[in-house]
Amino acid sequence: TLKINSGYRCPAHNNAVGGKAHSSHVRGMAVDIGVATPTELFIIAQAAFKEGAHRVGFYRDKRIIHLDIDPTLPQDVIWAL
Repeated sequence: TLKINSGYRCPAHNNAVGGKAHSSHVRGMAVDIGVATPTELFIIAQAAFKEGAHRVGFYRDKRIIHLDIDPTLPQDVIWAL
């Protein structure tokens, strides 16, 4: 079971949750998924890359993985916060 924490965000909601002004969420090109374990995070990231995601972020304090297909941003990147 996947827990989608955030998908598309309207600009007002994006602002309310502290999202970046030009967030990929506002353009419907990003999703944040809650993960329970590091193994689950790895499995989701591996599947995402296989299916075309080129931007993956890990938010350790929130146990969230961010998957992004926005072609206007740097590609083939992974980050952790």
